Amino acid sequence: MLGDKAWHPRMANYIFAVTILLVLILHVLEICIWGLAVDWMGLIPNPRNSMYFCANTYVTIGCGQMLLPFSWRELDPLMAISGLFTFAWTSGQLFTIVGYHHDLIQELAASRKSRKESLKAHPREGTGQQESRQTDAVAMQIQRGGGALSRGTAGIEVPS
Repeated sequence: MLGDKAWHPRMANYIFAVTILLVLILHVLEICIWGLAVDWMGLIPNPRNSMYFCANTYVTIGCGQMLLPFSWRELDPLMAISGLFTFAWTSGQLFTIVGYHHDLIQELAASRKSRKESLKAHPREGTGQQESRQTDAVAMQIQRGGGALSRGTAGIEVPS
């Protein structure tokens, strides 16, 4: 995706930041899903306490002040295992993403440097529009069979 265009290396940092944000949203979304399920089943009295309980259980094994009813106590470790697996998976993915991020920054910086060097070595033709207009004016004067040469506005000898 980024190799096709001339991106600045900072673009890799923006993509990395968005990736981290998406991982955070993934964890919050899973906590919210658990919280809504616990609230819907009526295991904890209100949605706010359900979300708090699920967030606490998602990252530890429910060491908070709220407890599930005795008949639902097996749900607590399942939430903790779900959180553990999700955190382990995203940690592994983040290590991979950090490696790709590092490689992408190096690749974009090298590409940008080589592009700058090639532009210095071979400047594009026609970049100076004023010079090309003056050259065209000289050519038109010569084609018309102009007489003596006189000094133009840019110090170019043009036929008068």
